[in-house]
Amino acid sequence: MKSLLKILKSRNIQRLHYILGRFLLVRRSYSLLNFINDKLNPKQRKLKICDNYEQNYKSINNYTTGSILTDVSSDQHVQSISKSSYSTDLRLSSALLTELLSAATTLPLVIKGHTNTFTLQELKSNGMDLRVTLATVFNSSDLKSIQKIAADQEILEVVTAYLGFQPKEVSSWLFWSFVNNTSPLQREANGQTVHFHYDVHGYNFMYVNFYLLDTDANNGAHTLISGSHCQKKLAHLLGSACLSDEAAVRFYGEDRVTVISGKAGTGFFEDTSCFHKALPPQQGDRLMLQLRYS
Repeated sequence: MKSLLKILKSRNIQRLHYILGRFLLVRRSYSLLNFINDKLNPKQRKLKICDNYEQNYKSINNYTTGSILTDVSSDQHVQSISKSSYSTDLRLSSALLTELLSAATTLPLVIKGHTNTFTLQELKSNGMDLRVTLATVFNSSDLKSIQKIAADQEILEVVTAYLGFQPKEVSSWLFWSFVNNTSPLQREANGQTVHFHYDVHGYNFMYVNFYLLDTDANNGAHTLISGSHCQKKLAHLLGSACLSDEAAVRFYGEDRVTVISGKAGTGFFEDTSCFHKALPPQQGDRLMLQLRYS
């Protein structure tokens, strides 16, 4: 069992997941293999975390609940994700929100195409925020606040139940999306996906997202097509993973296009096998924490 999982992750076929991971049957089969492996090897493993999908993973401690607030049971969250691709009613504690806001406004930021790092104040004072689309907090996975969130039992219970196995790895991305006049093509070129697409990061995975500022359609809200994680045309699976707005509405219907808004600290689970995108900020910057579990 271990050898089969190792083969699936081997470097020789590391791109195979991009082909096969599109298919629901493959994702469920992979989950079943991992579930069986967990049962055969029931020892508790420490979750490993890295920054921005860079693969330099390090182990982190498990944390008890208290960092994350929700009025919904884990079963209800799983049912919602299974049906609609996402589940809301998730909130950060005020203490953690304050810590993350402080980190994002004071720590070095990385910008694609630049070798130097910048603070938010430097970006604003130099007007760089008017020319760039994204800035990522450097080494965010080292922050204890993010490690607490990533390994919080409230979250891990839902992630484990939805994936069908105990997650082994989580990747952290704490980033700013700036309001400016850059075109959608420029935003895409700089790493902000403002067109509908679905992710294929592995054989099975999911995200937990948190808005760290009040966020709506005017400042970069996350948008998805409800239920599209398991409802795609064969052409969607065999061809491009991207979809135009017109094609999305034509195939799924306008009522399935869901804009997720929320106050600072609002979080939501998401199976990003669904079609989704970020709206370009129009009236204010967006600050977001994304955690990808696999």
